[in-house]
Amino acid sequence: MEPDVIERAHVVTNDPWPSTALTKAVSVAAESHVVMPQLRPAIAQEVTAEAERLQVAMAARAEEQRGQQAARAREAAYERGAQAEATRGGRPGGGASGRGRRAAGGQPQPTPTPEAERGGAER
Repeated sequence: MEPDVIERAHVVTNDPWPSTALTKAVSVAAESHVVMPQLRPAIAQEVTAEAERLQVAMAARAEEQRGQQAARAREAAYERGAQAEATRGGRPGGGASGRGRRAAGGQPQPTPTPEAERGGAER
C-alpha cells in the first residue's frame, strides 16, 4: 500500500452507472465499497431473479450431492454384505451356531429355539 493512502472508504451514490465522479470516489482508498441505498426497479428485479436462480442452483447441487452420497452408502453396504457372505464361506445357517437364516427374499429370519418350538419365546 502506498504511504498516506486511506485504507477503506464507503462511497454512497444513487447512480448505479459508472461516472467520472464515482470513479474518483472509489479510487481514493485502498479498499472501497459502493453503497446504493435504493436500486431502480429494473435492477432490483434483476438482482432478485439472479438471487432466485442461485438458490435453485444451490438446492439442485445439494440434492445431487445427497443422491451421490446415498449411492456410495448403498454400494459400501453391498460390498460389506458380500464380504461377510464370503467370510462365512457357505456354512449352513450362515454361521457356527446355525442362527441367522435367510428367507427367499434375503431378509434374516429368527431361528426358533427349543423353547419356541414347544410354544415359548423365540430368540
